Amino acid sequence: MFAVKDSGIGISPDRLERLFQPFSQVDSSITRNYGGTGLGLVISQRLTEMMGGEIWVESTVGKGSTFYFSIVVPAIACLETHDAHHFKARSSTRFSEYFPLRILVAEDHAVNQKMIRLLLQHLGYHPDIVSNGNEVLEILQRQSYDVVLMDIQMPEMDGLSTTRCITRLYASHRPSIIAMTANAMQGDQEECLSAGMDDYISKPVRLENLIRVLSRLQKRVEVFGKHETHTAPSQVAPQTAKVSPLSLQTLGSLRDLFGEQDRAMLTEIFECYLSEAPQLLQAIDQAMLTGNALALAQSAHSLKSSSAYVGAIEVSRLCSELENIGRRGSLAAIAHKVHQLQVEYDRVKAALQQEL
Repeated sequence: MFAVKDSGIGISPDRLERLFQPFSQVDSSITRNYGGTGLGLVISQRLTEMMGGEIWVESTVGKGSTFYFSIVVPAIACLETHDAHHFKARSSTRFSEYFPLRILVAEDHAVNQKMIRLLLQHLGYHPDIVSNGNEVLEILQRQSYDVVLMDIQMPEMDGLSTTRCITRLYASHRPSIIAMTANAMQGDQEECLSAGMDDYISKPVRLENLIRVLSRLQKRVEVFGKHETHTAPSQVAPQTAKVSPLSLQTLGSLRDLFGEQDRAMLTEIFECYLSEAPQLLQAIDQAMLTGNALALAQSAHSLKSSSAYVGAIEVSRLCSELENIGRRGSLAAIAHKVHQLQVEYDRVKAALQQEL
């Protein structure tokens, strides 16, 4: 059992039962003063129930609240701990043997498809790949899956709309759906869960985070060690011209993941990125010239995630800024930022070509 305690305003007994209702807070003034949609505790409740546990609260007005939760895990005679690097060096089939899952990946960009496929293959899985929501619905009519890794922003039908369709069509026997989103804001995560998704994972997808979300889908939890508490490497601060255009941390992780025997796979990832990125840069430039804010946001979003996968952190950061500008709908004075993006990509291109 675990507990989280605060020394806040507290909650009166007659209002405690409303806490775990979606979009509900005990006092509307709390939302105005402190923010929040009321989904956080509902999400926490769903996650604890998925792990066979429960959540409850004890509170005293004026003194604060204590939230308790329990989860069910098997008893073990000895807890064996390993660091993340050691875990990744194990047989790639062990994880899939403990957690046998048939996995469908919905992702529209080639670099992201290849990276996610290789990560899953490293764990012993052989996923099917589709490019949009319509293809997800079509393939689900022919065969069943345990898990769908669902990109949020896809052409034709996005991930949220697809999830709502799956929930409506398949009800209780639908696959578990994990959102893959480059938007790590709390509101975006809550939107995914409220649409019917079961969990979410940030892009670029990292091996340790993939292990974590796939483990949570199983009622039988196997404790592998410290890798379950690791989070994705944080993005580094904007780099200057004298610093390598590629994140050495990301490159090191990729080399560890693929090793010398799978060097050809890593080369294929880099080549795919170098082939796809110029098209997206051209689309960004065209969107700027025509004043198409939506096209700017979409193209920048695509280049943002694939750049993060290969370690081009500054390119990813600039794309994130352009994506936000596009979503706001005002494209005034962005020529300099688009030029910055092109210059930084040229540096990334030169660095990746040395890696080939």
